[in-house]
Amino acid sequence: MAVVVIAVTASGLLAGACGDDDVDDGAVSSTSTIATTTTTQPIVEPAPSMPDVQPESGTGVVVIGGGEAVTLEVVGCTIDASAQPEGQVPAELVSATAGGTTASGAELLVEVRRFRSLGASPTVTDTVTLVEGDPEAPDRALVAQRFEVDGLVTDLRDPDADDPLLRVSGSTIEGSGVFAPPGDTVGSVEARLRVVCS
Repeated sequence: MAVVVIAVTASGLLAGACGDDDVDDGAVSSTSTIATTTTTQPIVEPAPSMPDVQPESGTGVVVIGGGEAVTLEVVGCTIDASAQPEGQVPAELVSATAGGTTASGAELLVEVRRFRSLGASPTVTDTVTLVEGDPEAPDRALVAQRFEVDGLVTDLRDPDADDPLLRVSGSTIEGSGVFAPPGDTVGSVEARLRVVCS
């Protein structure tokens, strides 16, 4: 869309008032083009509801996009909701690692982290990483991350999110959100997970 802006200078006004016909048209008007951009939300592959089954201690389940649920074995888990940062070093409130095998036979590694850091306001950061294949050269890596500051949730991959990525109840960790390759939104998928610490 082109918008014509008429700029009248003080000398132009005086010249017009005096009846001078030698006014430079270039000094009277100029044209400016305002660029318009259209932003679109990335297409997100939805995930079905989490199976209505509570995993046993030391196990879990994850559903990625339209794929089948993958059973997980928890290989490490720590929950310490009272942990406090030490200066600039964030406190790790939740840490869980689990592994499984997808329906196509690919190894799946799931890492769950929650940190609290200090600053102008305490910040809680939830991150879940899903890696399919060899962790050193994965076939696919997906990340979901949310920040919460003074009750305000920010998720760059899911601007409509208004609650934490992770929910912790006793030894159970649940999470759901929009995952995408690190630093990207192309290839976004919804994923849900539930793991139970042993």
